[in-house]
Amino acid sequence: MDKYILRKAPNGYLVFSVREMGRKQLVGQVDQKGKFDLNDDSTAPADLELALKNRLTLEAELSATDTQSRLLALADLIGETCQLIDDDTLRLSDASADMLIKAAYDLRSAVVSANINQQIESGNSVAQTPEYHLDSALHLVRQNKNSEALAALKQAEMAGYSNRAYLNEIKAGIHLSLNDIDAAFDALSLACAAHASPARPARALLSRFLKKGHSAFFAGWLTAFADGIEQSWVHGLQAQIALHEGNESKAIEEYKTALTLDPTNLNSARALVDMAFRTNDMALARKVFEIADQTVTEAAHMQNALARLRMDEKDFESAMNATASAVEQEPDNSNFWFVRGVSLRRGDKLTEALAAFETAVNLNPNAAFSFYNLSLCAAQLVMKDRALSAAKRAVELAPENTIFVTNLVALGGKEPTVSQAASKPSKTIKTVPKAKPQTVKNANWPRLG
Repeated sequence: MDKYILRKAPNGYLVFSVREMGRKQLVGQVDQKGKFDLNDDSTAPADLELALKNRLTLEAELSATDTQSRLLALADLIGETCQLIDDDTLRLSDASADMLIKAAYDLRSAVVSANINQQIESGNSVAQTPEYHLDSALHLVRQNKNSEALAALKQAEMAGYSNRAYLNEIKAGIHLSLNDIDAAFDALSLACAAHASPARPARALLSRFLKKGHSAFFAGWLTAFADGIEQSWVHGLQAQIALHEGNESKAIEEYKTALTLDPTNLNSARALVDMAFRTNDMALARKVFEIADQTVTEAAHMQNALARLRMDEKDFESAMNATASAVEQEPDNSNFWFVRGVSLRRGDKLTEALAAFETAVNLNPNAAFSFYNLSLCAAQLVMKDRALSAAKRAVELAPENTIFVTNLVALGGKEPTVSQAASKPSKTIKTVPKAKPQTVKNANWPRLG
């Protein structure tokens, strides 16, 4: 009796017949749907059909198992990454840590949902571990089945899920979605109390509470949670709430307190120095650098701000050193190269300044201020064509800026017509109550970066 071998092929399987003496002969093939096409037009033997059925079942199971294993491994890797961020092993700023953790948790949730969907479709049973119940909760949240998700979280808790801070952070978000504010704050309190860094869960959920209109409640919760103990992160969040309410003076005081309590708080230092330059408060900018720890002041953003402060003090040598540090840390930041160009130009290093401005516009071809300053620098170097082309580009990007237009005309360019100036669509300005003040010192300075 012949025996058969099935060999995987691009479009199905090849069927070989093996005789008793070991000779192998190709007798036909099977397509991807399991239909036999034998060379002698005979019907496939029952044992061959059974062999094919078993082979297809086995391959499907192996494929599902492999995919499931990959998904679970990816979920574990994401979880480990979140733990590294939470433990401050990666030494990220609060903003970067929060952004990465949110992205990681969102990705893990997507991976978990895909894994559960696959288990449901394949009919595979899984062990009812604490992690499984948590994953089920995440899966339900993505389907907006919030009440069912809370039940799954309860099962995870009863089964002994270890990371109670994370579990309660998710629970707080679900209660917030259900508009059960008291329960949301209760869960947030438990999340913060169980977390090594209590600020992290609070920061993660702050924006959601604010969007729901609960800024006063959140401020009161912070005060109650702190229980009279001065903590930097509490004042940092109070500052964010004040900014949300349009109270910039209160925000400044809260950030100053936060930085005083923790001079290594980069977020507070950055926020303060940004507000200082936006309101032209150089005394505040100096105060930030007096309070902040060296590890904070050496950060790229802070070095960029320090350069602007030193230029205000006419200390161009220090400004150039600061901008060198900023671009070394973040060489792809167009605005840092812009500020470096300004420091070099004011320090009479025109050739280097020109190169810095060229780098800035190469990194960001829509940087009007960089093109304007590039034009000024090129004009000083008697590079008329480059000065004119840069001036034209600055006006194209910001036709309403009269200083840019004046520079263009002075270089021999044509003043844009009304239609040209209006060619760039203007954005509709929405009236926002208690909007924070926007002040620009002069046309040389955009944002800090």
